[in-house]
This record gives sequence, structure tokens and C-alpha cells, in this order.
Amino acid sequence: MLGVSRHQIELCMPSTQLKKDFQEIMKKSIGSSLVPLGFHGRDLDFIRNTNDIVQVFAIVKHEETLDKMAFSFQFGFYCYNVYKIAVYDFNHEFPKIRHCIFFYDLENFTKNSIYNLDSLSTVESLVSRIKNDINNYVLPIFNECNSFTTMRKLVFSNNPEPKFLSHPYGKAVYQIIFGDRENGSAQLKSFYNKYNIRDSGKDHYEFYVWDIKRIAQHFSINLIEGGG
Repeated sequence: MLGVSRHQIELCMPSTQLKKDFQEIMKKSIGSSLVPLGFHGRDLDFIRNTNDIVQVFAIVKHEETLDKMAFSFQFGFYCYNVYKIAVYDFNHEFPKIRHCIFFYDLENFTKNSIYNLDSLSTVESLVSRIKNDINNYVLPIFNECNSFTTMRKLVFSNNPEPKFLSHPYGKAVYQIIFGDRENGSAQLKSFYNKYNIRDSGKDHYEFYVWDIKRIAQHFSINLIEGGG
């Protein structure tokens, strides 16, 4: 790395003890809360196949220094039936949080969902807090939304609380598949009008327009105003 000494890089890396503590925390929290329920992990993601969807739980690292690690969690749903239309037709064997059509930041549920591992915290206190948050916020949603069909309550809610995040076209595709063609089509047309701007100077808009046209063609939707 140009202009950065090896000593400076080492100062930004967690100590060996900090890494051990982090691994112990994950083992005692996720390992005891999610793994017994059928989740298995790879790197920072844990997944569980339930019926026709995959539930994903992910560790998100925010900061790593010699004496501190800050991290949080996201969890969501990988739906191949939506993904193959909204994104592209490839079924991920081990989907990660970035492949989820719908997902949550755990901080949407609590006001203090960034977990800091440092000199002021203990392994035991963080394990207790993480297990509590998983049991109170994550598992109830995973238990309720465990199939493509049961996710309807989440997707079709007018005012979901807390808010979930979604792939830009994922919700529209899901709505159309389940018969709400009017609202799904309206969303696609809104995206199309937003990105179909000539001389915008933003080349990446062309990809968005191409993607929306591809989805509209799949459902035989006319994107021109007044089309069905």
C-alpha cells in the first residue's frame, strides 16, 4: 500500500486476543442461538433453507483496530423465484446478505445495535446482548416468514414496522407474482421514468433502464404511460 508503512497497517489490525474474543462471542451467541436451529455458516454469513426460500443472517464489521472491533448484524431472505427475475437467473448455492431481495438492519429494532468489543466490554456481556437481540427480534420474523408464501405479510404491509430494505425491483416482482399487478407495474413504471432520462450524463442509468425493460417484458407490462 503506497504511503502506508507495515507498522501503520499492523496498528489497524485487531490483536490476537481480540480475534479470539470475537470468535468466542460468535460461537457462544450465534453458535448457540442459530446453529441448533439448522443454520450453517461460511465466512460472515449464516443460512438456513426453509421450504422454498433461504434465511440469511450476516455479521457486518464496521471498525477494526488494534484494541477495538465494532460490528452489527443484518438478516434477510433469499428468494430465487424473485431473484431470477429481478436480478438474473442464477441460483446461489450459499446466498449472502447481498443476494437477499428483502433484508433488515438489526439497528432498526434497537437503538443500540452496534456491538463494540474493546477494553470496556466483556465477552459474557456481548454474548448475552446478542443472544437476547436474536431471540427477541430476528427469530420471530424468521419463524413467521419461512416460505415464499408466508412472506406476503411482510411485503404487502403498507406500513411495515420496522422498515425492511429491498432490492430496487424485488418488491415489484414479488407483488406481480402474487397478483398485485397494479402496484407492481406502477413501481416498475416509476423506476423507468426516473432512470429513462436522456442526456443525464450518468451512463449507469442505461443499465437500470435495460434491467427494468427486461422485467417488464417478462410480465408483458407496457412501461409507456397508460400501458397495462
